[in-house]
Amino acid sequence: MNAELTNTRKRTRLDRKFDRLRDAEEAGKLGKSKTSRAVRKMLENRLAVIGLVVFAIILISCLLAPLISPYDPLTTDLRAMTQSRGSFTFHFVRYEDCPPAAQQKAIEEAKALAEE
Repeated sequence: MNAELTNTRKRTRLDRKFDRLRDAEEAGKLGKSKTSRAVRKMLENRLAVIGLVVFAIILISCLLAPLISPYDPLTTDLRAMTQSRGSFTFHFVRYEDCPPAAQQKAIEEAKALAEE
């Protein structure tokens, strides 16, 4: 039954192309070419060639990125982003206890200022 299905199936353009290629190989008409069969088949496929071109463009742009982009993408120049204009707002939330060492230091500094 499976043989009946394959015989009644409509032959596609790709099937006919494979048949011609197989017949030419069997007849010895192809000979030894410098490119492999896989490369020839890939170059015959338009979508594969387009994908290869897009991949090559992305690869070349990645390799040439330091030359294309003169600035380091990891650093930000705040002045350039804000044009030297900025604003800051502070909202008081709560008081916190000062550590004892900082308290002692502040007291000593205040006494030293008072003596002068």
